[in-house]
Amino acid sequence: MWQLNKSLLIVFLWLVLATPVAAQESLHITVETNQPEAIVYADTMRVGPASQKHFVVPASTRQIRLVIRDAGSWSVEPLVAPITASPGDSTTLTLNFPYYYRVESIPYGAIVYHEEAGAKIRLGETPITYKSAEPLSGALLLERDGYVSRRIEPGNELWNRQSIFLERAVRSQDVEVTEVDWMPPARSQSWIDYAALGLAATAGVLTIHYKFKADHIHDEFRRTGDPLLKERIEAFDTRAAVSLAAMQVGVGVFALRLVFR
Repeated sequence: MWQLNKSLLIVFLWLVLATPVAAQESLHITVETNQPEAIVYADTMRVGPASQKHFVVPASTRQIRLVIRDAGSWSVEPLVAPITASPGDSTTLTLNFPYYYRVESIPYGAIVYHEEAGAKIRLGETPITYKSAEPLSGALLLERDGYVSRRIEPGNELWNRQSIFLERAVRSQDVEVTEVDWMPPARSQSWIDYAALGLAATAGVLTIHYKFKADHIHDEFRRTGDPLLKERIEAFDTRAAVSLAAMQVGVGVFALRLVFR
């Protein structure tokens, strides 16, 4: 009987003493963010969606990482916050993602301005990725010498991408009227049709190729969260956009040829 009581006493003391020790070996973290659907990681351990707000993580945690889960926002870099709290402490982290504005143009080198309330602020030249702490309102203006200016809505998503095809401006001095008193012989221009179709087909194949490349690297990025993969993803994505625009030009030229034939 004494041995049984002794065993029960040991178990009771262990239960009483173990709970404070376990509590002291944990950290209580509160995460505030503008993207509650993002995923919270304690170092490399996934602990849940940010909408949960309150988390209990191991005291050995060195950093809290917030990663966007949406596949459409894979270019958004994760947010990282170091942990300096002591075991048993509670701390609140505010991790707000910036808003990304990716603007591409054909041809590239167009100047991008942000227009709002009469103000005009230069953001850079295409291709450009601009980050803002808050969603942009007003309009984005694209200007390039010799081309028609374009205004577009910035968007209010976390990742906003615009691919713009700029039309060449027609100047009065470029238009010349020449009168002739004879009709030159008609020349076959079927090569234009073949060239347009060839351009569209080649560009279409390249678009698919580059898009698959970008998607493959994107899958690796989602698994590892390695920010170094972002540049490779953007490079293949830009190539896919340029190829897509070239395909559209080829199809457009062929369609115009059919209309005016």
